Amino acid sequence: MDTPVLLLNFNRPHLTAGLIENLRLIRPKKIYFAIDGPRAGRDDDKENCSLVEKTMELIDWDCEVKLSKNKENLGLRRNVKLNIDWLFSENETGIILEDDVRFGTDFFSYCNYSLKHYVDDQRIGAISGNNLVSHLKDYPRNFDEPFLCSIFHCWGWATWRDRWALYDDNIELDKDFFNNRLPSFLNNTAALNFWNSVRSSLLNGLSSWAWRMQLSLWRANRYCVTPPSNLATNDGFADDSTHTSSMPVWLEGWGLGKFSEETPHSKMLQLDPIFDEFENQVIWGIKMTKSLDIGCGRNPKNLFNADIVYGIDVRDDLEHNIKKADLVIERIPYEDAYFEYVTAHDFLEHIPRLMYLPERRYPFVELMNEIYRVLKPNGTFLSFTPAYPHAEAFRDPTHVNIISDQTFSAYFDDTNRWAEMYGFKGAFKIISQEWRGPHLLTLMQKVDVPENTLKL
Repeated sequence: MDTPVLLLNFNRPHLTAGLIENLRLIRPKKIYFAIDGPRAGRDDDKENCSLVEKTMELIDWDCEVKLSKNKENLGLRRNVKLNIDWLFSENETGIILEDDVRFGTDFFSYCNYSLKHYVDDQRIGAISGNNLVSHLKDYPRNFDEPFLCSIFHCWGWATWRDRWALYDDNIELDKDFFNNRLPSFLNNTAALNFWNSVRSSLLNGLSSWAWRMQLSLWRANRYCVTPPSNLATNDGFADDSTHTSSMPVWLEGWGLGKFSEETPHSKMLQLDPIFDEFENQVIWGIKMTKSLDIGCGRNPKNLFNADIVYGIDVRDDLEHNIKKADLVIERIPYEDAYFEYVTAHDFLEHIPRLMYLPERRYPFVELMNEIYRVLKPNGTFLSFTPAYPHAEAFRDPTHVNIISDQTFSAYFDDTNRWAEMYGFKGAFKIISQEWRGPHLLTLMQKVDVPENTLKL
């Protein structure tokens, strides 16, 4: 492996020894060994610093080792920046490991592959070795290639010299960025409030360099390459850790995945805001309302002012949260109870009521089932469609599903549910229904399915 490796050591000899033993799998040719100094008044730190330095003897393969040792303790923020600066003062690329990181050989294959293949892609600010949510059952991805996301993870990562130069150790002082540029990047109120609280913590002395790195990448409009499954873990959940004293609940079942250079990789990495939003909610607990606009075209509508708006159309645009799906024959590509709101504008009239493939199917009923499925309890569905008896309902030759003011109230409501005979499994309470010119606007709420409501 040719990429130089920086080992950041924080006076925990048992972790450093484990990290070096882990590196024996890879045998890097150049290692930058960085040791922070002892904390004032801590005699045990002096001994630990000596023991950490002694662990260098475990590097017994053919390798150039360089040592940086602080006379006094600089702390996490200053020590990390100082030594990453050192690494990139002598190298164009580097892999950065803190002493509590563990990995498999695939981690290094992935880093080396990414450093080589994406060097000219100026959208990329860093290569994260972590995917902290791929082990969860609701993980929102379904393909195996690395992808781009907004979120930076530092439990094993890599980058280039010019990307590290973007790091601003005092970015919390940049009022213009927080007031004018960050809102457009995050694009939802809940996440913006969270990151403004992070800024307050940084202004009040939080020593995190990683938060500052994240914000620096956003200011430069850069994204992070993220593996489809997790490739590095963290053993630092202990009392002597700076920020990770106990393992979070959402990491239970976390492990190491695989990466292969033989797997076909997209020439241009795909952006995936959906991954970011899933992480924000799982990891940081940011509660965000979500709305889905089906048949959205190029601009998903957000009539309910949700924090995040998604779209589905016959073409995808992941940068704007639009997924490709043909809802005549495909399911809505999201998990159960995911959205507070679903909207359909000038769309339902294009969904056939009956078709043979070759079996008899009822696509409109199936779509109503899907809308019911992806809505959260008490979630809202809004339909806006040209309807009978207006000519606009008929004149377009692609209008194959003529809606009337009795379609929803008789077939999909929580009283009659006549569509049950065609396979409808849900129930909607009709909140309101009104005419807007030739269009019928119907507002419905997802409710529990009542018993014995079918009337033949």
